Amino acid sequence: MKERTMTMNKTNDYFRRRLCELLTLSDGLRVELARQLRVPVQTVRDWESGEDIPNVYQFREIADFFGLP
Repeated sequence: MKERTMTMNKTNDYFRRRLCELLTLSDGLRVELARQLRVPVQTVRDWESGEDIPNVYQFREIADFFGLP
């Protein structure tokens, strides 16, 4: 169980860092991303800070938003 938690923490941290990078490169489209996913801007900020993570469907929508495969 401890290994699984460590793996999830690493994955969550990778997502958080990558989202911050994408938002920086896209000139901070935080509001547009929130609008597209129909979530409050605070939710996107929570993802950026690592306080929360998107659900599986939101991951796909985020990838589509940034034009990722």
